[in-house]
Amino acid sequence: MHEKGIVPDVITYSCMIDGFCISGRWSDGERLLRKMVEIDINPNVVKHIDQCIGQRRQVHCADELYSEMLCMGVYPNTVTYNSMIDGLCRQNRLDEAKRTFDSMGSKGCSPKVVTFTTLINGYCKAGKVDDGMEAWSLPTRCTKEE
Repeated sequence: MHEKGIVPDVITYSCMIDGFCISGRWSDGERLLRKMVEIDINPNVVKHIDQCIGQRRQVHCADELYSEMLCMGVYPNTVTYNSMIDGLCRQNRLDEAKRTFDSMGSKGCSPKVVTFTTLINGYCKAGKVDDGMEAWSLPTRCTKEE
């Protein structure tokens, strides 16, 4: 592309990163992600986290990608957090899902209805209905505090 004077953009990089992730070539995807940040192209955090969780069900990859993006100064949004929480709940990693939920505020993200629903659903599917009920009461407490 460079030889023809065409400069890759976020879509080009994202396609390549997706291809690497689908192929299980995480280090190559990470290398491109780093390059994007170095040349001031803001990666689509949601897309790459969803790629790891949604298509591959590899939450460990999403965890690594999330940590890497934080180190590079790329911060997640609420949709990214929802994807992370959903993936953790699907793997019955409920303590981690709750910690991720709890960390949202410190990263400037506000949980939405889908965030609460995802966490409650995860608890209930795991047979932890009492924890689900506790999460049910969180939106009310948050609303009153805000």
